[in-house]
Amino acid sequence: LSRDAKARKMSARLSDLEEVTAGDIEKDEVLVLVMATYGEGEPTDNAVDWYEWLMEAENESECREALEGVKFAVFGLGNSATYPERYNVVGKAVHRRLVELGAVPVIELGLGDAAKSEQRCVDDDFEAWAN
Repeated sequence: LSRDAKARKMSARLSDLEEVTAGDIEKDEVLVLVMATYGEGEPTDNAVDWYEWLMEAENESECREALEGVKFAVFGLGNSATYPERYNVVGKAVHRRLVELGAVPVIELGLGDAAKSEQRCVDDDFEAWAN
């Protein structure tokens, strides 16, 4: 994704959520998040702290200050065959919470399904969403 942006003459910064703080979010950039749902419906280890910061009610004012007006896009990664009732819950929750905090989606929520058939895979889902 970062390479594609640079190829289109757009600036891009690739960051691991484990290293992102509220102060790193720029109001004039588009925040693109790829959020995987792991195990039984939780974020991956590198995203846990950021996810909890975003979701905690006690962080509401800090989150709103950092995210209000920020343009964003979320692509969720999940597996509908393993836990269909929890399919992509992390990506869906992050997208919904960002909207609640006043962030502005630039594209609809994308959902990648690792349970796809041989004819279609999560990469196809991402390509369809990104283009």
